[in-house]
Amino acid sequence: MGSIKTTQIDGDVSVGRNVSIGGDVDVSGGMTVGHNLKVLGWLDVQNVKFPSKGVFLSLADLESAYPSPADGCFAGVGESSPFDLYVARGGTWMATGETTSLSDLVNAVGASLDDALDEIDSAKSEALAEIEQAAIGLDITYEVISD
Repeated sequence: MGSIKTTQIDGDVSVGRNVSIGGDVDVSGGMTVGHNLKVLGWLDVQNVKFPSKGVFLSLADLESAYPSPADGCFAGVGESSPFDLYVARGGTWMATGETTSLSDLVNAVGASLDDALDEIDSAKSEALAEIEQAAIGLDITYEVISD
């Protein structure tokens, strides 16, 4: 392969418009996406944040794994099901006095996803109804394409 021009820039870089990259990109530090993120290929991630942090043998193990939890996170603590339920509040783990099963912890994430998908379906139906209402009396033809 011939010589490819490379430019090293030390310091901050700001780009005010679009950027197109034709090769691989490695980001060594953190990255914030301020708007939408679209992944056209497979999403292969090592870690994903979920509110359910899993099951731990002791509170010390939970605190060691997640020393500064975000509010809304929850976990089970104990050696067998049902587990003691802990929730994060103010950056610390607090016992709720309730118990939970492993299936409850796992299903909580799935239920959140199901709720989000239901909201999307509802919004889609409402939008289609508004389009149909707006099209009444107009001399236009439209087609709804569904997936």
